[in-house]
Amino acid sequence: MMDRYIYEDGLETERLFTRFLVPEDVKAWSDFFADPEALEFFPFVEPAPNEVRAKNWIEKQLTRYREHRYGLQALIDKKTGEMVGQCGLLAQDIDGKIEVEVGYSLLKKFWGKGYAREAAIRFKEYGFAPTRRNPLFPSSTSIMSAPKKWRRKTGCPAASRSCGGI
Repeated sequence: MMDRYIYEDGLETERLFTRFLVPEDVKAWSDFFADPEALEFFPFVEPAPNEVRAKNWIEKQLTRYREHRYGLQALIDKKTGEMVGQCGLLAQDIDGKIEVEVGYSLLKKFWGKGYAREAAIRFKEYGFAPTRRNPLFPSSTSIMSAPKKWRRKTGCPAASRSCGGI
């Protein structure tokens, strides 16, 4: 699918580090599916108990890792060790062409603290930075399902999936 597949965890920001998701993350991620406001920006919601939704979502990310389609990673607060949310690169088939996006979701109690922007910028640097010796992808990225307020703050047009300057 990709000419070269490199995807690492252990990325760091000032407050966060990333790690690949594991099945044990289901309990922490079940809270995400319990919040209707968080699900407003989620691509799909299956009719199932929250723990089943979380299990299926994490299994989907594990499958993405195995199939070399990247996937979301756990965002962990460096000070507390608590999961803040998920962020990562996602390979999507858009009209027969593979495009890579930066996607994210945060647990509601961490909204409004700058974690989404911090993590998205770090993943953009990791995957798209033109200053990298061997950038993984071209220099533009898109933001999946970004809330309008967040898109305005980062300069991303509401009607567009593309946002080259997070």
